[in-house]
Amino acid sequence: MNNQVLTTIASLISLLGICYLFFWRYRAFELAWFRQDLFCLRDELFDFAASGKISFDHRAYGVLRSCMNGYIRYGDRLTIWHGFFFKLCAIGAKRPSVTFDHVWSHAQKGLDPETKNELDQLRNRMERIAIRHVLVSAPEGTAILLPPLFLVCAVAVAIKLREAWNLRENVSELDNTAYLFGDELAAA
Repeated sequence: MNNQVLTTIASLISLLGICYLFFWRYRAFELAWFRQDLFCLRDELFDFAASGKISFDHRAYGVLRSCMNGYIRYGDRLTIWHGFFFKLCAIGAKRPSVTFDHVWSHAQKGLDPETKNELDQLRNRMERIAIRHVLVSAPEGTAILLPPLFLVCAVAVAIKLREAWNLRENVSELDNTAYLFGDELAAA
């Protein structure tokens, strides 16, 4: 066998290995990462209740813990593709009469502001973990979504930097320097 045939076979095996890692093992890794983050967050919620700041029997504790358990249990069904097809199938369907926001706001009634704030922070962290998982759980979706996302982020950062660092003042200093050197050259 010549070198070209061996190189072709080795390349094919390498590509199959990359596909295996990319489409199967990566998904398992991301799902384990997602669940581990939620387990840690659920432990924080438990520690918060164990410290006596909220009762284990309080409705807000139960609602937040149930939501975390739902994410942990069905995390494998939480990808960008599942979300896309779910939205596509749900077009024109009736919205549920009770939403999580509605249940959450009623569950928090009667809590002191500090406890409510802490629970809201835990909920926000839970949602950020879920959004991260949705965005990166399907590697092919990530490859499609990340470049436009980076572009949007780069533009937003550039706008903020331009606002924070008044460009006109800094360019004005450069203009002064260029003018002085240009004026010296013109006089010579």
